[in-house]
This record gives sequence, structure tokens and C-alpha cells, in this order.
Amino acid sequence: MIQHSLILFVLKKLEDEMIFESRVMSLPFCFTNLNMAAITWEERNGFAPPATCPFTDPDVAHQMVLWHHRELGVKWSIDGWMQDRSRLWRGTYLEKNRLFLHLGVDCNVEAGVVVNAIADGTVVYVGDDTPLVGGWGGHIVQKIQFRGQPHALIYAHLGDTFVSRDEKVCRGQRIGLTGNKTRNGFWRPHLHLQLVKGVDYVRAWHTFMSEEIDGYGKLDRLRYWAHRCPDPTPLIFA
Repeated sequence: MIQHSLILFVLKKLEDEMIFESRVMSLPFCFTNLNMAAITWEERNGFAPPATCPFTDPDVAHQMVLWHHRELGVKWSIDGWMQDRSRLWRGTYLEKNRLFLHLGVDCNVEAGVVVNAIADGTVVYVGDDTPLVGGWGGHIVQKIQFRGQPHALIYAHLGDTFVSRDEKVCRGQRIGLTGNKTRNGFWRPHLHLQLVKGVDYVRAWHTFMSEEIDGYGKLDRLRYWAHRCPDPTPLIFA
């Protein structure tokens, strides 16, 4: 009886600290590469270059992701860290400066999914740039310790947010909901997670989010960005 109770306690603790609620985390998922999926989808649907990129329409992008999930036999996926997305986002605002290197990870789930904090730390900024197309939508910046150093942890493309600036947040605490296209920057529904190292100098987080940091960088600066924005995946499954 004691052993059974201990197992239930451990399972409950793990559930309490998951990034999404158990109904989502218990579904089949995988790690994938949406840029490669986009290439296959376009070839099958007659949109290959030089045709106009179809994924600027968030509904089309979402349908591509759903198709990809069906092909893989999963319900949600994680992808994106240091991924070349030049096929996925050709012809968009990112092409002007060749900003096709994705600096975080995307958790590809539906809109309205509860998002929980994946680390302990203080919320330093809560923003919402709606109705900006191609923006962050609802977003939260949390100051955390990652591998012994201060980092900013960005949760982006949210709809509702449930935390305030200067609030101390614990891992597993409910902080927001994934947004639909009208709330998340006019993207397909997903959660963008991004770590940023070396942020002790930051005082104006609004400026940092709007002018200094983006979710994308230049492909030829891969080494720099991989050090500046380390993979947040370990935090999801810590």
C-alpha cells in the first residue's frame, strides 16, 4: 500500500510539472522537422518554388501540420531548434534579411491548450503585440537559471496569459493558453519556446522583445545563435 501510494505521488508530481496538461502529454507525439514536411507537402500539392509560399496563410500551415501528424501517427510534435526554415517561410518578411534560422522550439499543439511553466523563475515581462501579423502574439518572458547561468525563457504565440510582471513562477504553474491566429501573431496554433543567454544587462524588456531579439536569425550565424539561444527541450522533459 505504501509503495502504491508513493508511485501515485510521483506520477501526480510529474503531471503537475508537465508543460501541458496530461490529456495532451498522454497523446502520441514525436520530434520532427516541419521544414522537410513542408517540402513534401508542397510537392504533393503543386506549390513547389517558384510558386508563392502557401504557408503565410495560417490555416494552410495548420493543415500541413495536421497532415504531417497523420502521416507520422502522432497528435502533436516538437521541432525547430536551429532549423533551416528557408522553404517553410520563403517569400515572407524573413526573406529580406535571410532570417531563416529558427532559434527556439515549436510545440505543435492546438489552440486553447493550457501552458505550464517549465522552470522556476520571475516573470520579467508580459506582452501582447496583437494585431501585428508575424509578431509574438501573447508572450511571457521569465528570468531563470539554466545550467548555472541566467537566461530569459520566452513563451510565445499565446492567447490568454495568467501571470503578471514580477510574479515568481514555479515549474508546473499555469501561465497561459496557446492562441489561435487572431491572438498569436497570425500564425498556425503552436507554442514557441526560446532561451536567451546573457540577459543580465536587460532593463527594458519591451525593447528587448521588439527590437533586440527575434525568433529567427541568419543561417550563417548558426554557431553564434546556438550558443546564445541554447536548446530549451531539456527543460520540457526535466
